[in-house]
Amino acid sequence: MTKIFRSFLAIVILLNQTGCATVASGKHQDVMIRSNPTGANVLIDGMMSGTTPMLANLVRKKRHTIKVSKPGYETVTRATTRGFNWWYLGNLILGGIIGLIVDPITGAIYEVKPDAVYVDLEKPNQELEVAIKEADEEIKT
Repeated sequence: MTKIFRSFLAIVILLNQTGCATVASGKHQDVMIRSNPTGANVLIDGMMSGTTPMLANLVRKKRHTIKVSKPGYETVTRATTRGFNWWYLGNLILGGIIGLIVDPITGAIYEVKPDAVYVDLEKPNQELEVAIKEADEEIKT
């Protein structure tokens, strides 16, 4: 009987070691990244992550920098922010004292915003480039 009680107690303790937001949402969040035109390179926090359209699995705890680029187009940079993940309040309702501690540590207390990034890539302004080249040539002479 003591062995069964110990096993039951161990299971209850393990189940209470996670927070409500950690269980419901996890430490990561999927963010859809799309561009027009498609097939653009995506760098997330300076690391090549793929090409558009793509689903990026981002850590909730951090803010992220997303750069979308394609040859012949201007590079576009977007930044994510951290919002409040309402699942965290489940710890108050379900009495998860440990969850009140675990969720902030794992970052599950946050939500990555926006959860989708759409970028219209534009060709560089040809007239401006010509004017810059002409100005450079004029300065050299």
